[in-house]
Amino acid sequence: MAVVGAKESGAPADCTIVVGVGDGLACDVELARWALGVGGYAQVPPTEFAAVSLSRRDLETVRERGGAAFLASSGLPFVATRPSSSKQGDPLFPPYQSVSCSGHTIALLGLAQPGDIPDAAADQPAASLWPLLQELGGKADILILLSNAGPEVDRLLAGELKGIDVVVGGGEAILEEPEAVPGTGTLLARPGYPGRSVSVLHLTFDRAGRLQRHTWERLLFTPQM
Repeated sequence: MAVVGAKESGAPADCTIVVGVGDGLACDVELARWALGVGGYAQVPPTEFAAVSLSRRDLETVRERGGAAFLASSGLPFVATRPSSSKQGDPLFPPYQSVSCSGHTIALLGLAQPGDIPDAAADQPAASLWPLLQELGGKADILILLSNAGPEVDRLLAGELKGIDVVVGGGEAILEEPEAVPGTGTLLARPGYPGRSVSVLHLTFDRAGRLQRHTWERLLFTPQM
């Protein structure tokens, strides 16, 4: 889980956005219970997520219930530019969710890694993201990618695709501090410790939606192994 706080430079107003960056269903008991409709969470979520991206482990966790197709009808705010239905080629999830904050429109994009899931297919990450970046250019002034494609792909995307302000990567691989990727200036953050930590990323933007500065904090629920 990651908490993103966004603020406009010089303005007192800000907003807090809670996102899930992969392995939530495999590691987060509360989130999994809500997605599966058990434990009293059929109607009210335990945490008000703005967007949740999917990892291979998430999809494999619910494989017996129908995998990606089951999650697409679960009511959770999943975001994923992929996978799509291999039969119809239609998206299984909305590719992004939009959030308004201090006069800005923030688009939260998801990049899943479907793995060996029945009736699901996936495009290459850059190919699936590029049309979205063109579409969102006139709709959102801040773009945050929640990615489960792995650290190498995350870094490649951050360095090649202009228009993404922040990439938050899921999985075990961590960055102790977020890094600005040369060329694009995209901020790359990897919280690590899925299901065992909450990371807080506070972002300050100017009036045009350009990232000015950030602070970063990771809170571990269990000791590091």
